[in-house]
Amino acid sequence: MTVPAEEAAGRVIRELDRLAERRDRVASEIEQVFESHPAAPVLMSIPGLGARTGVRILTGGHLAAYAGLAA
Repeated sequence: MTVPAEEAAGRVIRELDRLAERRDRVASEIEQVFESHPAAPVLMSIPGLGARTGVRILTGGHLAAYAGLAA
């Protein structure tokens, strides 16, 4: 015997699983696109900087802010 709350919880969990899988696929696609960008090797040479951070600081202004040189 199941109660309505169990069914709702099951639906929520299945939806969260689907969203997590989709998030992982999108993150992988973003990383692949970033790695093909001409600036990627330079950005990736910065210690502690990976593809996900590199995507966020591709523009000069964001890179300067990341380096603490601009607000």
